[in-house]
Amino acid sequence: MNTVSLKKLEFDKVAHYAAQFCLSGMGRDRLLAVVPGVERTVLVEELERVLELRNLLQSAVPLPFSYLPDTRLLLKKLEVLESFLEPEELQDIYHLLFSSVQLRKYMFLSREVYPLLNDFTIKLWIEKTLQTAIRRIIDEQSRVMDTASDALLMIRRELSGSR
Repeated sequence: MNTVSLKKLEFDKVAHYAAQFCLSGMGRDRLLAVVPGVERTVLVEELERVLELRNLLQSAVPLPFSYLPDTRLLLKKLEVLESFLEPEELQDIYHLLFSSVQLRKYMFLSREVYPLLNDFTIKLWIEKTLQTAIRRIIDEQSRVMDTASDALLMIRRELSGSR
């Protein structure tokens, strides 16, 4: 679709309005970067998926998550050799992975009602090992747990004994 047509349709205004309802910065940025297609079969499939999503949102059943952190900067940070994530950053990675698992499970269980949304969420990356490792190291308040490593446990016991 050419720029003149998009301007006539005020596509940018529609996209900005819809972006207000995104649960994450990643989703908002992706929505605002979308260029609409013109192929009929693609448009029909997208419309059917949007209708399923509307029905899901109107069903009064809450989504299985409420928080989707934007982890793009964290992933960029990890591209630097010998970099590391702070506990709060690890917590964000955990929440994103956890939300992905919950959404994928939810859509799989609802696949007969929302088949197109289920097909879409099957693409979500599920990484249980990393989730488990993060939860073993930090707690829900982003504090490094004593049991994160044997050395840390020993140091904290010695400090506690000294007090």
